[in-house]
Amino acid sequence: DIERHYHTSPDLYKKELNDFLAARKVKIRVNTCEALIATFRRRLILQLIMPVFRRCDAFTGGIIEAPDIGLEEASTLYNVAALHSILGVKERRPDADSMKVACTHFQCAAWALDAINERHSMVGVSPDLTTQLIRALSMIMTAQAQECIVEKSVLDDRPANITAKLTQYLAQTYENASAELSLPSVIANLPAKYQKDWRRRCQVKGVYYGSLAAYYSGQNEENNKMYGRAIAWFQVAVQRIGEAEKLVKDVKDLAEQPFPVSPGGPLRNNIQHVSSVFQTKLTALIKDNDFIYHETVPSADSLEQVKPACLVKGVPFDHNDPEVRGPDIFQSLVPMKTLEATSIY
Repeated sequence: DIERHYHTSPDLYKKELNDFLAARKVKIRVNTCEALIATFRRRLILQLIMPVFRRCDAFTGGIIEAPDIGLEEASTLYNVAALHSILGVKERRPDADSMKVACTHFQCAAWALDAINERHSMVGVSPDLTTQLIRALSMIMTAQAQECIVEKSVLDDRPANITAKLTQYLAQTYENASAELSLPSVIANLPAKYQKDWRRRCQVKGVYYGSLAAYYSGQNEENNKMYGRAIAWFQVAVQRIGEAEKLVKDVKDLAEQPFPVSPGGPLRNNIQHVSSVFQTKLTALIKDNDFIYHETVPSADSLEQVKPACLVKGVPFDHNDPEVRGPDIFQSLVPMKTLEATSIY
């Protein structure tokens, strides 16, 4: 194709092609995203010199082939998301700076996944790039970014009603991700060893953060001296965390299953600790209400729903940024200004 389109010998570009192919093989092993973004940037010229694109299915390892540059771009975006998610999980988030770094990585991962669905339709092409599965993974990345925001909110001792709204968004997002992972199209393309555990973990986190939303709503009512309503919210929190304790029994620990959990220990330990805190708080406030406040405790159904608040969104990258993309190995073949103009057109 180089000879046909540019009337020059393709042998002159053996080194460039070998460099690119080498980058494709190692791109997910690097600890930064520069190599991935540089690969993404070269997609226009690749359409002229590579008639068939190949990738490995992320879950089965099967080889996928298609004569479509979209497969290469979608694959690179997928790897960008995967690498950002790995870097995000590696952050243990002991302080605000680490929380910020992790949050940024998860937001970058969410954007890359959303970009796959916005730009490409991989239905019938690559099972691991189907719209529903990518959407579910994007929800999980967004939720993990929001978890960092919640942790920062707790660290900063922000008002309880704010933290309640942030955790309510987490509860709903994990519930939606669990529902997405239960769709027939996802089940058909996601190996069984991932299906059950991922759905269950999202279910657990949905209930877990739902309990936290109720707890912080109760704290808000207690701060406003509405003790009866506070007790009602704490009762909801205890009931929900009890559900989470039952569900988490079937979830594997992080050491056994590569899926992110909250920092500080396995999800099961977090839930057990929170359950103890909730029960202690509820018992103490009921005692105070019986002896001091004598307020009526409303039913859970009468409590106003917590409105969710999201403070995260996908963070894109600029593949034309020289500091990010690195040198252009095909510059002598087609000037980058020409490629950029073609891309805009």
